[in-house]
Amino acid sequence: MRITFVRESAQCPSWEVGITSDAREVIADAVTADHPCGLNGMGSDNTCDIAWALEQGYPLAAAYLLRSAGETPALDAAVAAMEFNGAEVPLCGAEFDEWCASPDSDSIACRGCGARVYTDHDAGCGSCGAELGIDVDAMLTAYVETALWSSTGDDGDTLDGLYTADDLDPDALAEMRSDCKDFARSNIADLDGMDPAQAGHDFWLTRNRHGAGFWYRGLGDLGDRLTTDAHAWGSVDLFVGDDNIIYTS
Repeated sequence: MRITFVRESAQCPSWEVGITSDAREVIADAVTADHPCGLNGMGSDNTCDIAWALEQGYPLAAAYLLRSAGETPALDAAVAAMEFNGAEVPLCGAEFDEWCASPDSDSIACRGCGARVYTDHDAGCGSCGAELGIDVDAMLTAYVETALWSSTGDDGDTLDGLYTADDLDPDALAEMRSDCKDFARSNIADLDGMDPAQAGHDFWLTRNRHGAGFWYRGLGDLGDRLTTDAHAWGSVDLFVGDDNIIYTS
């Protein structure tokens, strides 16, 4: 048995839902028919939780989300046909709760519009086009400040007593910004929601193996992952040149 749904829009052509003994497969086809979005070959909306749940193998969670969002003629017809044939269709929120608790539901909040972005993070937010991830400039400011107060000159005094970010060699500052940007990008999901100042502060301390950092905040597995990655960047030192400019080594 097959049910055909015809759409008027050229971007959303007709769709057939086959009624088989595999209830999850039928539900997945019906959700796609009602919601031909993004991750199913009909667009590129990486902010759609319905498409993402479906892509990750949670069709009942996707159906639960879809039914809470609006009308679902294909899903309703498919469920009715399966129930008529004696099949049990568990369209409750249990799988939705399972999906929410799984790593598959991970997403990143867009700082531009607040949408949750589920995949293809490098492409930015599919809703507003904003770049994803924490504020790298704010992260860099804290990173530089931490570098200055945790580094000392030949006299043993910390550099922040006499110097500021304006005293950094331009190439050194560019290197520090590049490190922050690349670290933030490679840990985009783990840093989601973290204060960028905390991220910059902890990145400097952790990569240089000081007595505090990501590992010190009680973040559990998250702190362990960030610590491991920060250590992989290796240590870096600041020093004051003969021209009274601060360089990295």
